[in-house]
Amino acid sequence: MKKQTLTDISKMEKTQKKDNIMKANELRVGSYVSHPRNDSAIVESIQKSAQGSYCLTFLDEHSGYWIEKEGKLLCKPIKLTEDWLLKFGFKYSCFKTLGLEKNGLRIIIKSTNDRSGRVFFDDCIIQETQTKHVHELQNLYLALTERELTI
Repeated sequence: MKKQTLTDISKMEKTQKKDNIMKANELRVGSYVSHPRNDSAIVESIQKSAQGSYCLTFLDEHSGYWIEKEGKLLCKPIKLTEDWLLKFGFKYSCFKTLGLEKNGLRIIIKSTNDRSGRVFFDDCIIQETQTKHVHELQNLYLALTERELTI
């Protein structure tokens, strides 16, 4: 087993931080995000301050959260998992690969020929890399099907 160097660890930490960054322009009302009190909250409104920061309010909650405050991320994206796909109503498909599909949108989860992560719509490849976060899938689904992706 290869011993990890400080450089390796630093690169890994940067990648993890990068994966947790969420841009306000990727969010919309109805997006699922995580914040300090709830791992899966639904955005009810997005407000921009005079300084350019964004505050999110959530359904069934009394307080809002800044996406970022004093350099610390308070609202974070939710990692897209097989469980989330099933919650959204995706069904298993494909016999040679393990994929999930809903209304023509198919995401390959496991593949014998290195196609994991590919996204298809009506049998055409539209994305070579895996969608990483729930809100990104919601945006993609809406753009392709003109339908909201909800639980």
